[in-house]
Amino acid sequence: GHGLVLAALGALLLKKARSDNMKDFGGVMLSAGIAAAAFGFMYGEMFFVHIFHETILPSPSKDPLGLITLAIVFGAAELAISFILQGINMLIEGDPVGALFKFRGFGTFSAYMLVVYAAYRNGADISATAADPLFKAAAAIVMVTVVYPMFESMMHGHGVAEGVIEGVITFLESTLSLLSNSLSFLRLAGFAISHATFGVLAHELAEHATSAAGRILPMVFFNIFAMGLEGMVSFIQAMRLTFYELFTKFFSASGRKFIKVGELLD
Repeated sequence: GHGLVLAALGALLLKKARSDNMKDFGGVMLSAGIAAAAFGFMYGEMFFVHIFHETILPSPSKDPLGLITLAIVFGAAELAISFILQGINMLIEGDPVGALFKFRGFGTFSAYMLVVYAAYRNGADISATAADPLFKAAAAIVMVTVVYPMFESMMHGHGVAEGVIEGVITFLESTLSLLSNSLSFLRLAGFAISHATFGVLAHELAEHATSAAGRILPMVFFNIFAMGLEGMVSFIQAMRLTFYELFTKFFSASGRKFIKVGELLD
């Protein structure tokens, strides 16, 4: 329901707005609204009213752990795509060795996938995952990406010290940074759980009301409140996940024009 309202407002901006910036914003709202409506359908909910008993996605209130797992899996898939794109970038730039052994390339993709699968088959148990042979294989690949900057520095006639510094940074990024990037997608589950909480509050107030107006007003208020607050927060966090977790893995200010997929197809 909220998604359809957002899509309608976006379509109105696209049609009526005079400035190009507002039209662009209307296009974003339209796309976001359609996506929100699709996910609302999969949650089986419309304006905080459950319209389906059986839902496609885990219920935020009944199965929060399932929703958290789904959010992490989604994040892992997005990060994996970013490593593939960075590997392709290095191949295009004529650096096949770097594509295999540099951090964020195909080597990092392989190590990350091994860790994800090891965590999955061990039920996310930290000690069991750390003892898994797949995790150890991933650690070996990570160490290759850590050592590689030293060899690359020497090959380009620089000192080993520069490579050591980059190697240390690579080690920190491949351990702490990738873990935090993966867990950052937990916010997706958090938004869904907070949305469900607003729905519970609305229904609780409506059920205890003694008049028709008292039953309707809480639902109207919380729907408007949720659309405003969640719309703003989700918009900000979606940009963060896209530009920080995704784009920083393969996009760099190299001076070359960034070409969108639509422009390539044209």
